[in-house]
Amino acid sequence: MDTAKRVYQASDESSLQYFFECWQSKDLFIALAWRNFLIRYKQAVFGVLWAVIRPLILMGVFTFVFSHIAGMKSGSVPYPLFVLAAMLPWSFFSSAVLEGANSLESNASLVTKIYCPRILIPLSVVFVNFFDLVVAFFIFIFSFALLGMELTPRVLFLPAAVGLTLILVIGIVIWFSALNVEYRDFKYVVPFVVQCGLYASPVGYSINEVPDRWIIIYSLNPMVGVIESFRFSLLGIGSPALIFSVGCSLFVSLVIFFSGFYYFRSSEAKFADVI
Repeated sequence: MDTAKRVYQASDESSLQYFFECWQSKDLFIALAWRNFLIRYKQAVFGVLWAVIRPLILMGVFTFVFSHIAGMKSGSVPYPLFVLAAMLPWSFFSSAVLEGANSLESNASLVTKIYCPRILIPLSVVFVNFFDLVVAFFIFIFSFALLGMELTPRVLFLPAAVGLTLILVIGIVIWFSALNVEYRDFKYVVPFVVQCGLYASPVGYSINEVPDRWIIIYSLNPMVGVIESFRFSLLGIGSPALIFSVGCSLFVSLVIFFSGFYYFRSSEAKFADVI
């Protein structure tokens, strides 16, 4: 069976068969992730430390602007930690989305010449960025201890917060990567969307600053619930809208994930021709 024929038949497989095929291609997934890791830090002076440097720099900027200039408060939690707890999921989200959206286009030769479940390509990008999240998390714990603070039992909710983040990030990445193949102008839209999302999410400020009349619309941004869940787990703090915002985030993230998977599968057969 030639490659082109298999590519077009791929979209006719059941989801179970597709997942099984992805599992069979796990060695390729690991190879892709390792290659992405090497490319990212090749000839970089600080190497993996960039996973730490970037959120720390943004933390400093946000602390200066929102705390010292705008005078926003973070309650009993030091403002730098308040921001850093939000920068963990946000840095992961923004990096994975920006890189993942272009992943199929930048791997055009792999898409056109080698048959494999194409979804492994954007997923490998998410995996590499997740490694950066893990590295940054340990720096957060170090900073936490340095300031003499202790984790609360609420940290047990952290795996759920991470899981919610992964569902959202994977869903958006597979959506954007597929859209970018069919609509090349889309790659110019993604950075703008991510930049707007930074200010539309409670990274440098508390969700308590949002007027009650806007909280429902505001919580439809899935990163609101993600950030609130991280702050709740790591800092032990939560707003009155915590449960509502996390619930909205879970619902929106699941919709994005399953619709993104469906769209990717339905478009996958055309990738080799369009790209």
